[in-house]
Amino acid sequence: MNDLYPIYKIEKLKADFDSYIESQNSYISEEKIRSGYINKLLEILGWNISNPNEVVEELILQGLAEDKLNFINSKHRRPDYLLCKDGIGRLFIEAKSSDVNFKDSYEIAFQIRSYSWSKGLPIGIVTNFREFCVYDTSFEPHINQDPQYRTILFTIDDLINEYDRYSRYLSKNFIYNSFSDLEYLFSDKKVGNLYRTLDESFFILLDRFRVKLGEGIYKNTPDISNTKLNYYVQIIINRILFIRILEDLNIEVRGTLYSFLSCKNFWVEFVDKANTDYYEKYDGAIFSEVLPAFKLDNALFEDFIQAITIDSPYRFDVIKSEFLAEIYDVFLGKQLCINDGVVTSLFSALSPEGTVPTPSVLSKYICDKTILLDNVTKLKELFDIKILDPCVGSGTFILSSMDKLVEKYKAITNYKTVTVEDVKLIIQNCLYGIDINLTALEVLKMTIALKLVTSGYVITEPFKQILSNISQNFCLGNTIVDELAQLPTEELIDQIPTNIEALFPDVMKSGGFSYLVTNPPYVEPKHFKKLWPETWKYLKENYNLSDKLDLSMFFVKRFYCLLAQNGRAGFIIQKRFFKTKYGAAIREFLKENGCLTEIHEFQANKLFKSRLTYIACLISDMDRVKESVEYYYHSGEVNKERNNIEDILLDESKMVIVDNDNLDKSNWSYKEFFFFDKWCKGEHLIELKDIGNINIGVGPQVLDSKFYFLSKIDQISDNLIRCKNRRDEEVIIETGLLKPLYRNEHPQPFLIDEQFSVFILFPYDKFGKLIPLESIKVNYPYGYKYLNHIDLYSKTARVDNKNEFYRYTRETKLNSFARPKVFVPMTGRNVIASFTSGCVFGDNSNISTIMDQNDDEQYLKALCVILNSEIFNSFAYIYAAEASDGYLKMNKQFLEKVPIPKLKYEDINLLASNFDEIIKSIELLKGSVGDKFIYHRNRLDKILESINRKINYLYKISEEDIRFIRLLIEEGL
Repeated sequence: MNDLYPIYKIEKLKADFDSYIESQNSYISEEKIRSGYINKLLEILGWNISNPNEVVEELILQGLAEDKLNFINSKHRRPDYLLCKDGIGRLFIEAKSSDVNFKDSYEIAFQIRSYSWSKGLPIGIVTNFREFCVYDTSFEPHINQDPQYRTILFTIDDLINEYDRYSRYLSKNFIYNSFSDLEYLFSDKKVGNLYRTLDESFFILLDRFRVKLGEGIYKNTPDISNTKLNYYVQIIINRILFIRILEDLNIEVRGTLYSFLSCKNFWVEFVDKANTDYYEKYDGAIFSEVLPAFKLDNALFEDFIQAITIDSPYRFDVIKSEFLAEIYDVFLGKQLCINDGVVTSLFSALSPEGTVPTPSVLSKYICDKTILLDNVTKLKELFDIKILDPCVGSGTFILSSMDKLVEKYKAITNYKTVTVEDVKLIIQNCLYGIDINLTALEVLKMTIALKLVTSGYVITEPFKQILSNISQNFCLGNTIVDELAQLPTEELIDQIPTNIEALFPDVMKSGGFSYLVTNPPYVEPKHFKKLWPETWKYLKENYNLSDKLDLSMFFVKRFYCLLAQNGRAGFIIQKRFFKTKYGAAIREFLKENGCLTEIHEFQANKLFKSRLTYIACLISDMDRVKESVEYYYHSGEVNKERNNIEDILLDESKMVIVDNDNLDKSNWSYKEFFFFDKWCKGEHLIELKDIGNINIGVGPQVLDSKFYFLSKIDQISDNLIRCKNRRDEEVIIETGLLKPLYRNEHPQPFLIDEQFSVFILFPYDKFGKLIPLESIKVNYPYGYKYLNHIDLYSKTARVDNKNEFYRYTRETKLNSFARPKVFVPMTGRNVIASFTSGCVFGDNSNISTIMDQNDDEQYLKALCVILNSEIFNSFAYIYAAEASDGYLKMNKQFLEKVPIPKLKYEDINLLASNFDEIIKSIELLKGSVGDKFIYHRNRLDKILESINRKINYLYKISEEDIRFIRLLIEEGL
């Protein structure tokens, strides 16, 4: 639309406003401001006021509801408008009458900031049509903050005169398409330490209260166990928070919780209310458990209750239950522990860095892909559906599944609204979950209860046990450890071996679950093995998987045993197994299983907040064996506001069909499958691992790098140097015991820099045979002294022979020092290959070493030229594993998969001569300055360009293909 048209319409609307306000003695009511001007302004700016998926207008409370809020002196009211994109809130707008000085009002600023911050929105707006105030709402608000702190003020005249500048705060087009740009509006003003998102702030608040409450209960009951302490604390927090949320929803009288603090004892008053009124109203998941008779002081509750009631920034009437479930997932990553009489909150043993919640938008996407309800036309068919989350946690997938089932229920019945009782029937008949964490199940009950009361479902009054019978399908258990597992008593306590057939007998007898949706726990083997070694042994033997695979892989193999014959599964998985050797078994299993229908790979590694993750989603259908799989690649990175995740998920434009038979023949990668199908097939190509005379390995693995790596070399004499080890200890040692080390430090293509800065202690002869200690004592007295120093202070495990304590524990290719080789750094932005005739080792930790079994220097030079070529780098980009900051992992298991042309004798000689020509040009370039330098640099560029064309010819790739490949890589394929 031409910008002149809306400006013209706004000018007319402003003229009408000016005329009306003059006739009303400069006063216009809030209601008239809304209906007569803001509504019309929003329509001019593209919004459909009558479409609730675009604009939600807050109801004006009248009559009894208004009287109730006034009676308790409540200032609690949502802003007048919520502008939405596809029903998802994007911007709150609050309208005020013409006589209100909102720009200087602490109360109004706190209201709009609190609601917008609670909903995770970057800005909020207050207006009386004549003036507009845009508030930064990205930080935690407080009642005493300056009303004009981090605000942008403009008038209706400013909107007309500088339309492009100011319309972006309100126009539908900008908010739909450029909403993430709003984060930069206040970039010139620093927030300092105030910046804290809702989930971060609320987690800190809950965690502090958890510790304080735990300390009070422990003081009252000093013999309580860690498990019971966490369990009871969680129940108490759930109950308090549940009632507080109901207050904001006007289901319970707002201020009730706070009023208990002024009574003789908060805890006594709350328990009395919970055991009578709350139990009668709600029962079920929240209030059925009878707690021990704890004696708890007011001081334990004061800070928490005040933080969530009086002038609280938390507006629970706009905080979705799904969002609270995500916060609770983080909460479950820590637990209370009693150590030496002190209660602390620690990360769980299996999550030393804490847990990260599954974004609700991601769980919804997986449920939409997995749970197919188009053919369900009757309520009986709907209630026959059985959905399981076998790692249920706080219930993110359960809530997404519930939403789908409720929508289908409404479609079948033609009901516009449903009752809580209707939804309870869906929960009781269709939704199931298992979790090994008792506290998690309490959180799940809370999540489901909140979903029931916050989703607009009709609740019949008077309330009577409206939450009863909603938790019987959610059970304590271990999905992957069967009850027949023979485990020691100390491991049984934590592992809870489970007979799933006994947990859900009716479902399993009828064949299994219709759908399974989940995010299985990712736990590194080292953490699990340390805590439960016998359980780990059981898992390896029972599931026949590698010792290096994380815990989630065992869940994957178990999932398919729980599904009905026509069941479907959709789950998140760490994609490390896509490309690793130790992941081959699980790839083979999924291929042989034949049920995969879709693989979704994500470029973004920040889908989960505050954690780098490399994930994918797998969708399976048990109905029949699939001949092919749809492999999707979701490109795009998550923006700072995290409001583009849905766009990333829904972009399915990049897809390739993969034959099921190829799933075990290649690494899993969209790039790899795509490139393989177009360019990597053919008899003229061969993978590096299939070249018989070539070996890809690494340099020596020293005994203890803290002692064996030496740097800061200072030559004392022809055969003696002074240096330092990694413990920063000074060492004097003979040069005959040292070998130079080529490291991944500013590597250059083709030729290595022989000014080595690091050496390794190498107590072997030229044949790789260990030099006897007595010989070292005689011929290398300084070295002998240093070895004894190592023996005394190194904690690294040694060989059994005490006289050979200095022997490397892994002795491979120790005789390769003087042999020709090609070095390739394992991590980098591109492949950099360097040839050397010998007399250097590659660093075991970050350099791959390629050697020819016949020490054919001509072949190695030719190979070095190919490895540095543009087309090889393009393929390497496809086959490599991802690292952070744009770097790629190119160690052996990835490098050996990259195809190169099969070389004839004349090809080898030609490329080797090209290598020699390149080296000469590099040497000339190094010795040049000024115009000569420019000349030799241009000459070298031409030589490399010519060689690249030759190599493209060997690959049988055209110039058009090269241009297309460049474009794909630039676009981040």
